[in-house]
Amino acid sequence: MKYIFAGHYHANAGGRDGDLEIVVTGPVGLPLRGAKSGMRFVTVTESGITHNYWELSEIPETLTTQ
Repeated sequence: MKYIFAGHYHANAGGRDGDLEIVVTGPVGLPLRGAKSGMRFVTVTESGITHNYWELSEIPETLTTQ
């Protein structure tokens, strides 16, 4: 699997084409289209890449990798 991570779209978005996943993360400051401010956390390990988006009020106090 291959990934492209991008931002500055003012909303969360993404898509797939074969083994390519495109992940767009909206802004913290001025989200549009009903999105809420938040952050995306990306974990890169030898076994692959995972990513999670949390609204600011939902960010866990601790993060663990799998």
